[in-house]
Amino acid sequence: MIYKLFKNPLLWIFLLALFLRLYKLAEFPVGLHVDEIKAGWNALSIIETGRDDHGGLLSLYYDSFGDYRPTGIFYITIPSVLLFGRDEFAIRFPSALFGALSVIPIYLITNILTKKKKVVWNFEFGHFAAFLMAANLWHIETSRATSEVVISTFFALCSIYYLIIYIQAGKARSVIFSLGTLIISYLLYHSIRVLMPFFFLTVVFFYRQEIQKKITKKLVILALIFTFLLSLFLGIGKESRQRLSQVSVLKDVDIGYEIERLAKENIGRNYPTRVYDNKYFVYLKHIFFEYSRYFDANFLIGSGAKPYRYSTPGAGLLTYVELLVFAFGIVQIIRKKFSPLPLIFLFIAPIPAAITTEDAPNLHRAFLMLPMIMIIGAYGFGGILNFSKKYKNILFLATLFLLLLNFGFSMHMYFKHSFSHRPFIKNLAEDAPSYRNIGAKEVALRIDDLSQKYEKIVITNFPDSPLYWYAYLTMKDPNVINLLN
Repeated sequence: MIYKLFKNPLLWIFLLALFLRLYKLAEFPVGLHVDEIKAGWNALSIIETGRDDHGGLLSLYYDSFGDYRPTGIFYITIPSVLLFGRDEFAIRFPSALFGALSVIPIYLITNILTKKKKVVWNFEFGHFAAFLMAANLWHIETSRATSEVVISTFFALCSIYYLIIYIQAGKARSVIFSLGTLIISYLLYHSIRVLMPFFFLTVVFFYRQEIQKKITKKLVILALIFTFLLSLFLGIGKESRQRLSQVSVLKDVDIGYEIERLAKENIGRNYPTRVYDNKYFVYLKHIFFEYSRYFDANFLIGSGAKPYRYSTPGAGLLTYVELLVFAFGIVQIIRKKFSPLPLIFLFIAPIPAAITTEDAPNLHRAFLMLPMIMIIGAYGFGGILNFSKKYKNILFLATLFLLLLNFGFSMHMYFKHSFSHRPFIKNLAEDAPSYRNIGAKEVALRIDDLSQKYEKIVITNFPDSPLYWYAYLTMKDPNVINLLN
């Protein structure tokens, strides 16, 4: 049994993914961002007091500045803080771990879509998709930065996998697992709540001919209803609406100005001009524009992805070779060689991001694009190898070499040039989200040293209060510190 386990390529792909996400985790990314330190401090606060630092008991949201962040990341961080103590590694470990674990559901989903077909030697399409995910810079960067979207995506992929398994095998426990992992994903990130009902509906439509038994149909319909109702319930809540009001196109200052100006310029004009010069047309135009940005080269392989604190200077979200195998995968789908399901998912994935303009195009809100790109890339890998049966092994080694070459460049840029988290643009107008609170840890430790010499120390709260770093890193008691918050 152990021998078979070590022969399985997926084990080695997982270990690779884990290494790439844990290596020098406390040091990279440089700077302990305010969202990270709050996750660690609130995990510690819940351990010590049973409540977060705002006094919330089992609250679903945490309000930093009206953003109402889902609190799932706090609870998932608790075991890590208990195990590793108060440092950067403990805070970042959960998303790094679930980032590495994400290669498993993507492997399973890909194998369902390709019927576990082998590509070359003992490698299945699922192995290629898992490998691409393991070595992808977009996923590595985000996994290492205490990102709840990584954990949420892991559970969302598991939910999709179990739904497909239920439709194919009809085992009731699969639909229970599907809804259970769906709920966990909802507790971690806002965008998933918009996407999953449409992903579920797409899966059901795609496999409609396989849903034969009455009990299967009933459970699938109930699962769909549950998913839509849960998304609706969480979406209409004050907290979700508050977050949307911060980032949506409806609240964008420039879009509001455009609508106001068009209205003033149309005073006294006839009806036909108002067909185009109305707020609905303006909103729709901007939503289409924002949507298109997620398929733009500047977002995928350039420096356009935001927030900058999750990006690596000089390296895109995808490497050129990843983009190449992805393009080959699209061709394979057009030629009807493989299932189009991941391509449909890919077109759905940027929808929540498209209705927002703050920090856009946003690599977090469109994160579910990534596993779909990796699956399609695995299709493309197979398509390249099928060009010639005679030279299949040579094509495999050549493509793998190019992928590793690009991967090596990405890792070089990440570990050698990501200290400032700024693109290589001379006159860049750096925005606040690009800031990773570099130096906040050192300031907190210096304050602790100086507190032995001075009765009172005055320090600015800009851009963020140093209290969280000070309290977390210098072993302060949440029962005392939270009273000051």
